[in-house]
Amino acid sequence: NWPSAISAVCSVVSLLAIVVLLKERAEKKRPYLQVSLELIRGTLVCIVIRNVGVVPAVLKKVQYNESFIKQLSHDAQKRCLVGKEINVSIHPKQQWVLCLGETFSKVVDYKNKMLEVTYTYVSKGKQKKFTEKEIICFDDYSIFLEYISEIDELRSEIKELIINLNNINETLQTISKTNIESVQLEKCANIGEKCNRYVPRIKESKVPKDVT
Repeated sequence: NWPSAISAVCSVVSLLAIVVLLKERAEKKRPYLQVSLELIRGTLVCIVIRNVGVVPAVLKKVQYNESFIKQLSHDAQKRCLVGKEINVSIHPKQQWVLCLGETFSKVVDYKNKMLEVTYTYVSKGKQKKFTEKEIICFDDYSIFLEYISEIDELRSEIKELIINLNNINETLQTISKTNIESVQLEKCANIGEKCNRYVPRIKESKVPKDVT
């Protein structure tokens, strides 16, 4: 009869909704690691494994295609081999960085420009393994403009500021010495390097007394 059929359909729909809800909850509790290519200091090629989930993950294994790795320097090859069997905890919003030790301009000239990264990880305290694979084609990245990090932009601005300060110093040195005692040279540190900062000290002008 119709009432029984409708009741059965409603029961099935409710059961499916519960299954979907449980699946979504399980997916939220599992870790998610993501592999990306990033350039450090503007040119150094690095592979970044980032935890984009909400639970801690433990990176268990990282493998690369041998045809690409053999093109790297000897030291870089050793680092990649060490990364095959690891036990690194990566918490949410944290990352693990492997520097290949080569510049981007050199890597794009390799015969094999395809890097395959296969990585295995587990949820912290769990045994279930998740294995994923990311393919990075450097030939595709070569069509874009050169990557410039925020630190590189800041460093460029600081260098331009230093040039302007040097120009100001040269201008001050041309002013009458009766108004300037000296130009003092001080050293200060900025991000990643040292620069010279010029601080002029100007004498106070003497006001002649009124003659009575």
